[in-house]
Amino acid sequence: MQRERLPWWDDVVGTPLVEIGNRVSVENLRDRLAETEARLERARAREAELSHRLDEMKKFVRVMEILETYLRR
Repeated sequence: MQRERLPWWDDVVGTPLVEIGNRVSVENLRDRLAETEARLERARAREAELSHRLDEMKKFVRVMEILETYLRR
């Protein structure tokens, strides 16, 4: 006697659960990538700001060294 196969959720919905899981995983990875790219952009902006500040400090030190040399004469 052959049993009638009960429908699985996959059959009822029409999309295999594995495919749904894959879609969710892909969306999750896309969200994480977008967050990582945003953090990277912020880090690059911060690096540029810090580099600018460092250059300004180096200029200041050079000026102070020139003044110090001038005052010693």
